[in-house]
Amino acid sequence: MSLLWSMFEGYKEAKKDVYHQRKFDELSNYPMLFSSNYLNELLWEADELQDLHALLHYMERYSCVDVGIETYDKVYYKAKDQYKKMWEKENKR
Repeated sequence: MSLLWSMFEGYKEAKKDVYHQRKFDELSNYPMLFSSNYLNELLWEADELQDLHALLHYMERYSCVDVGIETYDKVYYKAKDQYKKMWEKENKR
């Protein structure tokens, strides 16, 4: 039973990783601006520099930063801070 369970868990984890990556890949192709709530969710899910880079690039492409929409500004600057910290941590080695 535990072998079957571990196979199921491995499959579930692999699917979750694919779904996670698809969300961030979608940013480069999506023709409209996502809501700031959805972008904030992506920010919480971002666990690699590539994820944060995709999010920052997406927001810059739609010029939704520093135009008076506070919710987008918060997401962008949080992502930028998180990117900087993660970059410094990876390059400290």
